[in-house]
Amino acid sequence: MHNAASPDHDAIDVALTQPIAPDAALGVRVGPFAIAIFEVDGALHAIDGACMRCGASLAAGVRRGSHVACGGCGWAYELTSGDVVGLASLHLDAFRVERVGEALKLERKAR
Repeated sequence: MHNAASPDHDAIDVALTQPIAPDAALGVRVGPFAIAIFEVDGALHAIDGACMRCGASLAAGVRRGSHVACGGCGWAYELTSGDVVGLASLHLDAFRVERVGEALKLERKAR
């Protein structure tokens, strides 16, 4: 399932204008789409940036280990897979993240 916030292509380049702080998140726009990028224990993870239930920004959500809880409705998402916690049949797109100099290359993970 592709959330409405998903880019139409599988690889996305993101220029960083600021570093991502340890254990923090960064919301980015790629055209009309939102993507949330998280740093967890030194590794970067990215998922669609809008909650599929209420549309709130997941970059502004509350991190709990490898999950982020939506600040609007409380639904929680697994950062590595995009799965809704407790409802794995519902999921957002998740992206592999590779640092390339001062930029990031995001590639949609296959389901």
